[in-house]
Amino acid sequence: MPLWPVSDAGLQFTANFYNRNAIWHDGQLNAVVFGKILSEDQRKAIVWDIEKGIPNEILPYTWQCCTCLGGWHYDRGLYNRDGYKKSQLVVQLLMDIVSKNGNLLLSVPLRGNGSIDDKAEKIVEEIGEWMSVNSESVFDTRPWKVFGEGPSVKGSAMKGQGFNEPGSGHYTNEDIRFTTKGDVLYAIVMDSKGTTTVNIASLAKDSPLLNGRKIKQISQLGATKTPTWKQKKEGLSVDFEGEGVVVLKIEGAL
Repeated sequence: MPLWPVSDAGLQFTANFYNRNAIWHDGQLNAVVFGKILSEDQRKAIVWDIEKGIPNEILPYTWQCCTCLGGWHYDRGLYNRDGYKKSQLVVQLLMDIVSKNGNLLLSVPLRGNGSIDDKAEKIVEEIGEWMSVNSESVFDTRPWKVFGEGPSVKGSAMKGQGFNEPGSGHYTNEDIRFTTKGDVLYAIVMDSKGTTTVNIASLAKDSPLLNGRKIKQISQLGATKTPTWKQKKEGLSVDFEGEGVVVLKIEGAL
């Protein structure tokens, strides 16, 4: 979708599409145009699609990461050597992306006959199982004041506006991502492996991010027990249950 000064064909096409879409929907613009390798000005008119990449900050305009379980085209070799992304990594990428005002477009490789192989199907089912419990921390949410904390916060600089996607093992039990919905703050523990206690520094007793607000209640999505917690000067300490990517629902922080 080249824009001026290369050519104004992309600009004309996009403007025409937006204008006609508004006419088709009684003045409501329901159209979305995606483009790669966009300048800051172009991102105001077209949704930035970052191929296999994630920025290291919250972006002011909605953006999208497009990635795939395996390759963009079906690869029998990846299947044979178990080379697909694991479901936990996909969920981790999703929560990192959503915490930074982005959406995830996930491609599932198809065989030549259009079918999905058993390994890819299992991964998709596992993602669905996680979403059935934790989707409220994803859908209709907004970023918080900061997207997260922990060793992975700095991320890696994107090259060519993409292709910096982290792999398995990148996120630790100290990595937290945040999303919000209404008056609820969600804290996502990116990998609870090896621990059932987390300390969230961003929610410390005197944290400026809280603006003097007092945390009232904490629950864990999908858990059978209510987590025990204590707000200290060094952070919010929470004892939880479960494993993998854990979502804590925090009330009173917003």
